[in-house]
Amino acid sequence: CPAGDGPDATGRLPSRRLDSAGSSREVSHPNRAAPHAATRDAPRTTMGGGGSKTAPEGENEEDELPRETEDDKKDPNNKPLDVGKDFGGPCKKRKCTDVLCTLLLAFAWFCMTVVGLACIPGSPIEGTMGLQKGNPYKLINGIDYKDRVCGIDSDVKDRLKLYYLPTGSGVCIKKCPEKQNAQAFHCTDDAQEKLDKIDRTQTGWEVLYVAKGFEMVKECNDPKCSDPQSLRRCQCCAPYYPTNDVMNYCVSEQAQAVAAAAGDQAAQQAADATKPCDPTPPPVAGATKAPTPLCGAALAAESQERDYTEKMYADMMVSMWYIFGFGFFGAIFVGFVYTFILRIPGVLALVVWGIIVAVGVFWLALAAMCYQTSVAWKQDEDRDANQANGMLYLAYFCAALCALWACTICCLRKRIALAIGITKEAAKCIATMPIIIVFPVVQVMALIVFVIPWFIYCLFLASSGEMETVKGARQMVYDETTFKAGWYMIFVYFWSSEFIIALGQIILALAVSTWYFTRDKGKIGNSTVIWSFRQGAWYHWGTAAFGSLIIAIIKTIRAMIKYIQKKCKNIKNPVAKKIAMAVLCCIDCCMWCIEKCMKFINKNAYIQTAIFGYHFCKAAKCAFFLILRNIARIMALSIVSGFVLLLGKLVITAGATFLCYVCLAYTPVSDELNYIWLPLVFTAIIAFYVAAMFNEVWGMAMSTILQCFCADEEIYKGDKDAMYAGSDLKATVSNSNKGKFAKKSKVAAAPAEDEGDAVI
Repeated sequence: CPAGDGPDATGRLPSRRLDSAGSSREVSHPNRAAPHAATRDAPRTTMGGGGSKTAPEGENEEDELPRETEDDKKDPNNKPLDVGKDFGGPCKKRKCTDVLCTLLLAFAWFCMTVVGLACIPGSPIEGTMGLQKGNPYKLINGIDYKDRVCGIDSDVKDRLKLYYLPTGSGVCIKKCPEKQNAQAFHCTDDAQEKLDKIDRTQTGWEVLYVAKGFEMVKECNDPKCSDPQSLRRCQCCAPYYPTNDVMNYCVSEQAQAVAAAAGDQAAQQAADATKPCDPTPPPVAGATKAPTPLCGAALAAESQERDYTEKMYADMMVSMWYIFGFGFFGAIFVGFVYTFILRIPGVLALVVWGIIVAVGVFWLALAAMCYQTSVAWKQDEDRDANQANGMLYLAYFCAALCALWACTICCLRKRIALAIGITKEAAKCIATMPIIIVFPVVQVMALIVFVIPWFIYCLFLASSGEMETVKGARQMVYDETTFKAGWYMIFVYFWSSEFIIALGQIILALAVSTWYFTRDKGKIGNSTVIWSFRQGAWYHWGTAAFGSLIIAIIKTIRAMIKYIQKKCKNIKNPVAKKIAMAVLCCIDCCMWCIEKCMKFINKNAYIQTAIFGYHFCKAAKCAFFLILRNIARIMALSIVSGFVLLLGKLVITAGATFLCYVCLAYTPVSDELNYIWLPLVFTAIIAFYVAAMFNEVWGMAMSTILQCFCADEEIYKGDKDAMYAGSDLKATVSNSNKGKFAKKSKVAAAPAEDEGDAVI
């Protein structure tokens, strides 16, 4: 929130502020001790490394960035944060931001409902807006031998069920037969017409009817009944056989009985496999030795393929709760253990620097191997000079990558130390508010609530076109209005799904920033997450809608490009086809890059909104310039977080799977399992997605703490005694920013109980 929203006598620390001219001035507080003496002459302020810094005359630190240019000094946006003397954490006096986007999103949902109801028969607005009524049965009902959809096409509108003929094709009927009847038939149209012509008033017409029916049963073997080109002229009948109605398909009970019998046979064979072998009679002199009978394990191996599916199903039923328990709750437990281990002094630094060194050693070793191969190939007569030179150039390339990696790490070494400190702080934050880990589950539930009506609307909209069937395959033909409505539904889905993600990021950032800007961490707990949920969902709904709208537009454009690419595959000219596909591929790649950049900017803008309560445009602008001022730190955090999150995903997945294995292998339940690997595979899959959820929260916490740290440093000019940063980050400030604030004005540190904390 803007400076001055809080009361004057808040017990805040005295600080120094930058006026519009960029000069430094001291702000005093009534009823407080006087601050330390400030410098008379305001030192020149430069930007870099995440905050304002004073560059003393003649001092040249090794990690100091280039000084500002005159244009940089004149840029009003390139100024350190000046949030006022009473800043004490995330804004308390919030107001609703980007209300117009909130209304637009609500209107988009309203229009989605109108489009959906217009396609649903029986709704108050059915058939309006130029849309046709939909019928999902078009998409699921059977197609007969004439490519007619049962219950949909005019010729078979009153015949909803599909009954299969001996040819493999089907005919539409009104009701699936439940009993076998050899004197009644279901036939193709031409065959049924012949049966209907029999005069049923004459004596013995039943015999003639049955004889004619079985005559046309034999006609099913006619080649024209198996040829798709002449299938429409097929005259084929099938007597009634018992069936069950399964989604308007008449499924033969005989087929179901055969499947059941096969299962019983497999079970019997499995039982026989465990029977002891019958005693072998003594061999007769001179007779051929009888082969050894299969019994026990040998017979079980022979029948393994037959009962493989049944055993897998039984294992899943026995271990179902173990899979879910260890895959979900076990993975969360391992995740917290992982964060606890990384908080141990020296562990995280050892892991990160070890991985960094390993990457460099990998490239160096690869270069050495390529060089040795090149030397060996030069002495090999079977190899020509080009092959040896190719390996030599590859060795040079790998060595250059190793050198580049080493130079990058050397330049970022102090910022990597800062990133390690931020990662440890993020681990502490998650441990303080453990409920924050399951917050993505709430987002998934919200997405499900949206997808259910959206899917129903899309189902009726997709079935509102004209059905065309070609060789048993459905093809829907849509008019222009329905086509545009379909694209609108896609756009609404993109907007809504991205909105749920964006609102979650704002809530997470609000909780993490509140934790950071609270000196007494004992006040923080799960209630902070609930408070953040109320604040973010009530005040910043519009900001989330604004940012997600941008991403939704980009995604819709990419979807249109994919659609055009699919259409371009039908171009007959091969040259034009290749050119069109290449151009569209380049455009799609550019849009992908834009989408990634916007997601990065949006995430940092949401953090600004969470801390200061800004609307989206201002938050995005502040986030953009904050990123520019701290680009090296962000690069270092990306390296460190990439290593830590990838390692965390592997550790959580492997740890949860190992716990499940121990429980299944060393408990009585192991006697009930046939294949222990199957439950472990499903446990690993669930644990992997839980680890991804864990990493999403942890990554957002890292990004939020980095912005909080940069704001903290710019507000208090690097005075580690006044900053809100934890001990690990304060040590990083002392080590990596030595000399940057040599002439800064001192800020008096007040007791923790008198300092302002984030109010929840």
